[in-house]
Amino acid sequence: MEPNISKVKTGEISDFIALIENYLMFLNVKKEKGKKMRFNILMEFFLFHGKEIRDLTPSDGQIYLDYLNRVHVFQGLSKIALRNKQVLINNFLIYIFPDQLGKVEPILKGIGIKKKEKSLNNKNQIIIRKEEVLPQKQIPKIVSEFLKFLESIDSGTMSTSKKTILMFHRFLESRGIDINQFFDEEKAKLLIQEVRSYEKMLSERIQKEEISKATATVYLRTIQLFFRFLYSRNIVQQKYSIPLHLRGRGNQANEYVSKEEMIEMMNAICKYSKHVTRDLAIFLIIVDTGCRPIEVSNLKTTDINLTEKTMFFSCKKTNKRKLKISYKVMGVIKDYLDIRNEYQPKNDSLFLNSSSGAITSGFINLLFYRVNIKAFGKQLHSPKAFRHTYITNALDEYTIRRVSKVIGHKDWRSTYYYHQKSNKRLLKNTLDKSPLKKKGI
Repeated sequence: MEPNISKVKTGEISDFIALIENYLMFLNVKKEKGKKMRFNILMEFFLFHGKEIRDLTPSDGQIYLDYLNRVHVFQGLSKIALRNKQVLINNFLIYIFPDQLGKVEPILKGIGIKKKEKSLNNKNQIIIRKEEVLPQKQIPKIVSEFLKFLESIDSGTMSTSKKTILMFHRFLESRGIDINQFFDEEKAKLLIQEVRSYEKMLSERIQKEEISKATATVYLRTIQLFFRFLYSRNIVQQKYSIPLHLRGRGNQANEYVSKEEMIEMMNAICKYSKHVTRDLAIFLIIVDTGCRPIEVSNLKTTDINLTEKTMFFSCKKTNKRKLKISYKVMGVIKDYLDIRNEYQPKNDSLFLNSSSGAITSGFINLLFYRVNIKAFGKQLHSPKAFRHTYITNALDEYTIRRVSKVIGHKDWRSTYYYHQKSNKRLLKNTLDKSPLKKKGI
């Protein structure tokens, strides 16, 4: 059964996007990757039914969860991935139907999740959360000391390390072992045996496709740091090395968008968008600068200098930086500024949605998705693909460190990855770092 896209109207999509964004703000999801994942799951739910918000019912959630279960069984996908989607959909349904909690409750059966109260606008709502992190008072003493150690060495992995060390703690608990016992130098000798058992468990999960090898590596890196902590206290006399068969790295895509494909997408915006000037300006800024969607959504009217033809970009991942904008792109931005007041702005955000509020990175991702569907009939190139294309092309002309600074990479080694890919795979497709400088665009 395919999502019921044919019934969905543009206005309904905008309303639902706003609802999702409000919900994600309520959840206080800080990482952009996590926001994008949750946004896409909830949009799939909406597109599956194709109903207006006022027409949705708790039973629609049950229908969709049944559909998800069939899809996951048919495709043989991870049960954990299915469970995560179920949790999110249930959260969302209870957020939408706070007065119909009794109708939503039956959906929760069999999922194995715990309800937790959270305050929203002085009203009690119910939020469902997986029991991933223990309350602060229950964190073992050795874990607390370990986290202080991470702060002292400024590892930059505090959030991840906290979650993963508590996973190891729960693993030990399931084997009847108190992690605090490893403060004892004699008992600490047994730690490596328990780590080997932990490695075996992770290997089994990889074989079942519940986690990737890259994820297992993240878990074991925390074990490395834990050994380093114990070593610094003279509790253990050895350091830990991750076994070769459990070493993995995330797949770094290096998608490349050709000049012809860019033109197809621009034509699709001009032909089908109801907000041509705004959407074209967003699209061209990403093409011309290789910036992130979140950086576009963060733009303020004060970030533009029409005289210098420059813009300031910023996000949590990088410091604020000033970039030169090509003449043609700045012309489209000027055209948008001329009509911006028609959106009845409520703040100084540069780009606004139909509700007069600031757009979000999720809004931009959806915009690119819809343009892809119109241009190619399928999702082909995300905003990230244009960023990859920009970096790849820029490296043919400038040094790695210069490109790293322009693109907003805190560590130039992130940029070096593209340098390795560029010469071999993409040499035949090279073009100016800004495709708009080519004639015919």
